[in-house]
Order: sequence, then structure tokens, then C-alpha cells
Amino acid sequence: SVTLSPWTNFRSEVCFVVQRFVGFLWPVVLPWLWLAEPWDSMAAAEGLPPDVPVAIINPLDDDLIPPRMRYDLFLASKASQKWLMPVANAKHNSFERMEQMAVKHGLKHWAEAACYRAAHCET
Repeated sequence: SVTLSPWTNFRSEVCFVVQRFVGFLWPVVLPWLWLAEPWDSMAAAEGLPPDVPVAIINPLDDDLIPPRMRYDLFLASKASQKWLMPVANAKHNSFERMEQMAVKHGLKHWAEAACYRAAHCET
């Protein structure tokens, strides 16, 4: 599993965005928040089997999803092989920079672990 700028869950992300960008309209948005799908990445990360290699690419200057959410996902993963790849000077959509840094700092190792698992997992 490779995740690129993930959130912990959608509701927490909505709270962050509304507080940061909408501010005073927060009370108007709050009732609608509970109607949104949770898209719970934390539960998904916790539910992966330990033998599934996990890589999380973390742009540190992301102004849309707090980098802390990705660190929390990393900690939640029970993967025996996992990589957190912080990318300095990268915003949420700095895909080229994230790709370059991920390749430089561990994505190859994740790919090797993922290929090994795929070749040896029982179907």
C-alpha cells in the first residue's frame, strides 16, 4: 500500500480545512459534517495485514492536509515493513517533487517488499 498525502479520516480533514480557510462559518458547516462519509484511513491502515508493506509519502509543507495526519497513519499501521517518506518543500500537489524524493528515500525498498509479498502470498 502506498499513500500519497492521505488524511486520517475525512471528517477530521473537513474540520481542518473549514477552520483554516472558512473560519467564522464553522458553525454553519458543523451540522453537515456528520452527513459526510468518514473515509477512515486510520481504520484502513490498522486493518491491513502486517505482511502488507506500507509507504506513506508526506509533503511537509502541505496546506490542505496536515502532515501530522500522515504520521498518525504511519504509527497506526501494523506493517512489519513500513516507510514514512517526509518531503521537505513540497505542498499537497507537488507530485513531481514527492516522486523524486520518494524514489530517492525508500520507494524502491517498498516496491521490492511489495513484489516479494505478491510473489509469495497465498491466494
